[in-house]
Amino acid sequence: MAIGPEQFEQKFLEELALAEGALDRKLKEAIGRKYNDAIYIDVPSGLSVKAFKILKEKYIEAGWEDVVWNSDQRDGESLTFRFKKK
Repeated sequence: MAIGPEQFEQKFLEELALAEGALDRKLKEAIGRKYNDAIYIDVPSGLSVKAFKILKEKYIEAGWEDVVWNSDQRDGESLTFRFKKK
């Protein structure tokens, strides 16, 4: 069976929803671990750069100042969710 563009797009939307759910769970687990006006969490398994760019905008719209993907040879990959300054 040949996969058409609609199936490809649907699969991406499903992966996007799963990634958003994983990020939300990690953020809930991180409540109380604020450090330097930010929360740091591990990058969920399977999160693509394309999905991250879309989700970043959603989280900024939800009230975060910024969301940054960090990559360090020693510490691995993490996401920084920055609180808006008051």
